[in-house]
Amino acid sequence: MRKNKLTAEERRTSIFGLLLFMAAGGLILLCASTAGILQRPETADRCNTNAEGQIIPTRSADGVLQNVGDIYYSHRDGSDDVFIAACFPHRGGPDCHGPVEYVEGHTNEPVHVEFCGKTVTRLTISKNDLRFTPTTQEEFDAINAQGKRFDYIVLGIAVLLIAGSVIGFRRMRRA
Repeated sequence: MRKNKLTAEERRTSIFGLLLFMAAGGLILLCASTAGILQRPETADRCNTNAEGQIIPTRSADGVLQNVGDIYYSHRDGSDDVFIAACFPHRGGPDCHGPVEYVEGHTNEPVHVEFCGKTVTRLTISKNDLRFTPTTQEEFDAINAQGKRFDYIVLGIAVLLIAGSVIGFRRMRRA
């Protein structure tokens, strides 16, 4: 009966491979977390309000609601088309921007849209007057903070992997 004992050279090669894997994984995580940390945080559109607290639009568009796939826009002959809403395929479900659920099924109908920056704040379609409250900077900050926490945790794991592999390589050289 033979026991599965590794020779010193086989053990050294096995440990070297593990340390190399740790270093490579650490470098990949380091790059990914650094990219997340350095990413510019999303900012909310600054919207002015009138005395009644209603948002004052920065621009508006009138036209006919058109769509290409899941992208909805206002079309008016002689002027630029204006993006209203869209859904894009994404892991875990569609990634939707704008009031998609309100424009679906209303293609070729007259539409009036008001914007604060790039955010739809009012939509008039099929005699329905809908108002939307833009995402506040506080809500964006909370989302950004959660992402940054995750990035810093990944950065810590990356540093531990790299440090562990460096220590392991140094010990291997001494032995």
